[in-house]
Amino acid sequence: MNMPRLREEPVRPELERTVLRRAAGAVLECLLVLAVVALLLEGMSRIVHLNKRPAIPVISDPDGALRMPAGFDATIQLAGREPFALCTDAQGLRVANCSAATLAADTEVLVIGDSQALGWGFEFGQTFGALVAAELPGHRAGHRADHPADGVRLMAAAATDVESLQSWAAEHRQAVASAHAPAGRLPLLNIVSLNLGNDLDEMFFSRSSVTVPRFRAAREWLAVHSTVMADFTIAKNALFNAEWQSPPGANPVLFALDDAERATLAKAAAAAVERLARALPPARDTVVLLLPNDYQVQPHEFDKYRRFYPQAAQFESWQRRIPQAVARLDALQAAIATELQARGWRVAVPHEALKAVDPLALFDRGSHHYSPLGQRILARSVLEALHAGTGKLS
Repeated sequence: MNMPRLREEPVRPELERTVLRRAAGAVLECLLVLAVVALLLEGMSRIVHLNKRPAIPVISDPDGALRMPAGFDATIQLAGREPFALCTDAQGLRVANCSAATLAADTEVLVIGDSQALGWGFEFGQTFGALVAAELPGHRAGHRADHPADGVRLMAAAATDVESLQSWAAEHRQAVASAHAPAGRLPLLNIVSLNLGNDLDEMFFSRSSVTVPRFRAAREWLAVHSTVMADFTIAKNALFNAEWQSPPGANPVLFALDDAERATLAKAAAAAVERLARALPPARDTVVLLLPNDYQVQPHEFDKYRRFYPQAAQFESWQRRIPQAVARLDALQAAIATELQARGWRVAVPHEALKAVDPLALFDRGSHHYSPLGQRILARSVLEALHAGTGKLS
């Protein structure tokens, strides 16, 4: 006698669906917990910093060249420094403030360079670009007589050089051309700064090793908007500072090249400055500002970098080379200035004026950055070069 077969229930598919639902729920729960933890950490970080940012953010273009983020508006307080406001326009250029009038103002003075030109650690009005603008006769006679800084733009960011800034300058020129400014009206002045403390090494070493990080967009969004991300980056750099690729405060390029190669580097630097100056929107005049390194102004300034070296022997090996480094930097500075002047550019060299000042009042005590006093000396040097009456229009 044949018994009827019982119908088999679809147990396995139902079980699989249950497992998947539970796994998805667990993943969502973990993501929710992580999001809550991230928000709590961000909130705690902002409370600790009193809603000030502990670092100045940077972003990069598709080729890895750094620049400031567009539309950034925050109060920054670097370690050991007073808080200051930092605002950028739609192209990432630092401006005096984020008021509608300032953002809409026509550019009268455009400064391009690295963190020295940005005004690392202090208010916009203390930067050499703003100080120069306040003294320009054409600026004082204009419609912004009471607010000369409104017409100043700083195309500057940390770890840039006169070669890596080329793409930013070209994009800004295109944006200015698209704005359809009145015909015949040109900004008063472009200032192109060459930082001998960083630019020569970055030109020679850095561009060959630039890499675009993974998840660049996400990482840069966090760098711009997250305070706890800035804390993490600062902590990581402090914990792993032994992994530096370039000796802090020193200029390895001075010893990587022989005399003939350094002469070629000086010509290449002058040519790069000229290309950058021509990539900018045209102005009535252009001044090239050569910024000497801190130990070039006062050799004992190198001593402040001792704490950044993992081993005393590493620091001492570079310290012994400082006199030779000063001589080579001085020679490069003179060669670059001569080459630029031969090409017809006005050049400001504030070296001697800086040497006449107490370096303790001139430089930041933890870096090569100029103080507000140093910025005033830089501004005076630019004005002296401008009023010398030699050189050519952009």
